[in-house]
Amino acid sequence: MSTPRIQPLVFVVDDEEQICSLLQRILAREGYDVRAFSDPQRALNELSTLKPDLIVTDLMMPVISGLELLERARAALPTVRAVVITGYASIDNVVDALRSGVDDFVTKPFSVAEIRAVTARLLDTRERTDTTPIDLAPTTTETGSPRPSSGIRLPDGADPLAHRLTEMSLTERIHGFLAERVGSRDLLARCAELLRGALGITHSAILVPGRREAGFRVHAGTAPAADLDTRDGIELGMLALVAASGAPADVDRATVTEIDALLDLGPLAAAPLTPRGGLPDRAGGVLVVSRPAGAPRFDPLDLRRLGVAAAALGDVFRAVRAAEDAVEAYIDSLSAIVTATESRSPWFNRHSERVRSLSIDLGERVGLAPPDLEIVNTAAQLLDLGRFQIPDDVLANPGRLSDADWRLLREHVLVGDTLLRPVGHLRHVKPVVRHHHENWDGSGYPDGLRGQEIPYLAALVRVTDAYCALTEPRAWRPALGPAAAIRKVREMAGRHFHPDLVTAFVDVLSDTGKDATTGEITR
Repeated sequence: MSTPRIQPLVFVVDDEEQICSLLQRILAREGYDVRAFSDPQRALNELSTLKPDLIVTDLMMPVISGLELLERARAALPTVRAVVITGYASIDNVVDALRSGVDDFVTKPFSVAEIRAVTARLLDTRERTDTTPIDLAPTTTETGSPRPSSGIRLPDGADPLAHRLTEMSLTERIHGFLAERVGSRDLLARCAELLRGALGITHSAILVPGRREAGFRVHAGTAPAADLDTRDGIELGMLALVAASGAPADVDRATVTEIDALLDLGPLAAAPLTPRGGLPDRAGGVLVVSRPAGAPRFDPLDLRRLGVAAAALGDVFRAVRAAEDAVEAYIDSLSAIVTATESRSPWFNRHSERVRSLSIDLGERVGLAPPDLEIVNTAAQLLDLGRFQIPDDVLANPGRLSDADWRLLREHVLVGDTLLRPVGHLRHVKPVVRHHHENWDGSGYPDGLRGQEIPYLAALVRVTDAYCALTEPRAWRPALGPAAAIRKVREMAGRHFHPDLVTAFVDVLSDTGKDATTGEITR
């Protein structure tokens, strides 16, 4: 009988020499005998002589991949334990690795603590476990309540792996929302099913720091919140502690009564929207989740999984909000161009503001959904963005325009369309700006669309824009009074304007009593 080695022998294999050297230093400090190889073939050549206890290898290497290396190593040394390190941590390639007999995995960038923990666990249990399949996720929580099944099977004894793979799947699926152009307020709703399956929760909310120095405000929630999202400075001391600590925690319901309408009556937990391993960042916000009354409290495994989900959600949330902030800044810049252009002429002052207000009223009257109302709100501010390139003398011409001047005037919709093109988030606004001078009978510009070919939102602002223009003076004509302008709009229903929208618009003016000739917007 051979005497076991006092020092476990570890092979480190990675085609990047710096990674090899780093891993060798980390594991040598743990008391292991470590041999590093940047060439997988050299490691295989030494295998039969040195007989390592553990191989730590990169998954993606040229010539010989990590899985191929381990397959050949196991043929010569069946009991050797195996860890793969991957920078391509998709759920598919990790599951493939585990099904190939790999004992554990580590994703790049890895932490020293993670490498230590994985190697210690495997080298402390060197006897191979039996390979009876079990479900990826344990069937119950520590309190005995059922957990949803993941559908993935792993070798028996792989519970730590099962938990980590479940967490990895959760992270990957949340990160996947980045590719779907989800708004920051809609992101939580998209994650709701994932959080329900992983944690058994029913409601959740994202809170971000308030606009004042202290407190929070509700950014998004999965339950009706009775306009809580408009409140600022909500004092939630427990959540401030969670944000400052960087760790998930149980939450005492008595400390969050201000947001009770957002949550169920059962146990609560919260986690900061901070990347795992990152510094605590109160400015990143907090994810709060709840279970129904009578449900079990969140156990340590639940809190760990909540922390993983919140970290991934925080990554996506920050990216989405940064994109939204950039779009908002761009819209502000374009709106400033519109305002400056309008201020050049006494005939167009505050025109876009009037159009925006009446367009929102008309949109609400015809039952537009909130996303469409937001499109109308933005588009109405930018309708005449392209007018900046029209010379003042053309706009101030009291007589008939030349053909060249008329072509220049018509081009303002194309210029506006071009200026909106760089921002993908404005893709729904562009058709409204481009087509707000199309006529129902096909006589409009720039594309001569007719009837239902005209985007509905463009047809909507066509009515409000025309009414505001009629009730404002121009160099070539005086302003019409409201009654005369309404008669003119009615006359053009079915010719220039969508007939149903004209009917609804007349009702809006009757109900609101707005007078576009005064410049006063009363909502």
